[in-house]
Amino acid sequence: MHPAKQRDLRGKQGSIKRKMFTRLKAAKYLKTRADANSVSVVFLSRAARIARVHQYGLRDPPIATPARAVPTARTARLYRSRS
Repeated sequence: MHPAKQRDLRGKQGSIKRKMFTRLKAAKYLKTRADANSVSVVFLSRAARIARVHQYGLRDPPIATPARAVPTARTARLYRSRS
């Protein structure tokens, strides 16, 4: 039997971020500002948040979702009786 072929498991590391940042460079996500002495290029609000979170390794704030009731046999009977 031949030994298992060595694979480079870390070869694709960062490819997802690279794709994302390639897309963020598109003109539709950028806004330019200029005056007599300076020029700046900034990301639009949503793209800026995404770029900031991923560039600095931050976490997105958790989204608050309403608590859902766990269905039980009693609630199932209540819903069946209403229809």
